Amino acid sequence: HQLERDVVTFVRGSRGSSVPKNNEKRRFINVEPFLNMMMQRTVASTMRDKMKALGNDLEFGQLHHRRLIADSSVATIDFENASDSVYLDVVQWMFPPSCVKYLVKYRSYMTKIDGIEYVPNKLSSMGNGFTFEVMSILLLAIGRVLDETTRVYGDDVIIHNLVSEPFLAACADIGFKVNPTKTFLFSSFRESCGAFYSDDYGYLVTFDFKWLESPADYIIACNKLAIAMYGCEDLQLLEIYQKYHSALIRVAPSWLLGYRDWE
Repeated sequence: HQLERDVVTFVRGSRGSSVPKNNEKRRFINVEPFLNMMMQRTVASTMRDKMKALGNDLEFGQLHHRRLIADSSVATIDFENASDSVYLDVVQWMFPPSCVKYLVKYRSYMTKIDGIEYVPNKLSSMGNGFTFEVMSILLLAIGRVLDETTRVYGDDVIIHNLVSEPFLAACADIGFKVNPTKTFLFSSFRESCGAFYSDDYGYLVTFDFKWLESPADYIIACNKLAIAMYGCEDLQLLEIYQKYHSALIRVAPSWLLGYRDWE
């Protein structure tokens, strides 16, 4: 009673918000109640354990995907707004009742946007503690029916080229929409989890540079430039990198500068 009176604030559901997805788009998210989030993460942890036992360890998923894209026999697939494409009806149909019970119990039944409460048809959005894991295990289950080596990290899927089209058709049937700009079937170029590979060249390193607004932005920019310079064979481009990097170093406080052993 004292906890309810003095500490906890009960709410009817989550609050809708958004965060930058890239330079052009924002991603819708749920701001979840704290205790709901704790319970959502317990469900997510169990799902991670199940996927790890199936050879799809999310803890190292990005690392594994970056290695697997070097295989020319695989397709790399990405979906648009995937985290908002997992419908509650689909989950109730495809998942075991013992799992659905907790997903329904711990999700936010309502989402408030600008003071108005909405009842969503989707299971949840990013910001919910199990959205990423549910999306991963759902796509993994579909992929493994067609190819037992399928790997999934969120909505990044690596599957054999020969079954990639049936996989996409099955995903479309439950509401997923493929992102054509980041999906590569029977292609000499593949991308997954931020890594890029060309059969003609090998791994391609790319970075985005944005306006620096904090010490963290400064550190990230310097590190990106250092990596770019290390593997750059274009002398004209290398000179541009070096000038930019030197300009940043000149204005850096000493506490931000570390030891460099890559020269």
